[in-house]
Amino acid sequence: MAKTPEKAEARIFYVETQLHMLARMPGGGVPREKALRAATNEVDKLKPAFDEWLTREMAALVDAIARAKHGEPQSVWLEPATTHCRQLHDVAGTMGFALVTVVADLLYKVLEGIAQGAECRLETITCYVDALNLVRQEKFRNLKPEDLHDLIDGLKQMAERVSGPTM
Repeated sequence: MAKTPEKAEARIFYVETQLHMLARMPGGGVPREKALRAATNEVDKLKPAFDEWLTREMAALVDAIARAKHGEPQSVWLEPATTHCRQLHDVAGTMGFALVTVVADLLYKVLEGIAQGAECRLETITCYVDALNLVRQEKFRNLKPEDLHDLIDGLKQMAERVSGPTM
């Protein structure tokens, strides 16, 4: 009968990288408050161009969805729609559009569900695009998802029908 080898204890060792050394050097780091101020200033510089970027991303998303409405195969429109939706999600919150981020995230889940074989219901996708056009308006810029509870809940319910439980 073969003997079972004893389990060896895993050894953990840490590697000292150049980044670690630089981070611990005196005077090498930037105080947290100064770093946050610098980052905020950089974001503020980008904000004037953001509205233009948002308009372009929405137009690209709408264009991808229009291809679906014209009967083009999913292989043509789904990936671009998903990409533009994810870009809206990733950038909008940083620029002060929290609701755009939430709605784009829910639409992304619907698109991912379709990519995984769920039924493609264009009226559902259109509803999300309409919601994105609504919440991107200036008057919604500083609102939070709980400020539009009914809208967000309805969108979550639709997303759950396609992709399973959300958030």
